[in-house]
Amino acid sequence: MSNLENITVQSALEELYQILSCAYDSDGVFGFNSVTITGNWYAETDEEAEQILEALDARIDEFYAQQLEVFREKWGVKNDC
Repeated sequence: MSNLENITVQSALEELYQILSCAYDSDGVFGFNSVTITGNWYAETDEEAEQILEALDARIDEFYAQQLEVFREKWGVKNDC
């Protein structure tokens, strides 16, 4: 499988999270801001950067939950747990 076949919304979100998280881990808010090119997620403090990372992580979890629900509806799988 080529790398192009691996490009999905899921993999893009995970990659984005890893990039931002690694940048933050290496240099705190300064590292985080160095990879947020557009400035849409600019953070003033480490705490703000952490909040953005937590929000992105939550969106990834929401995406997985939505995909699971779509799968269940499509295949008639019931959640009996």
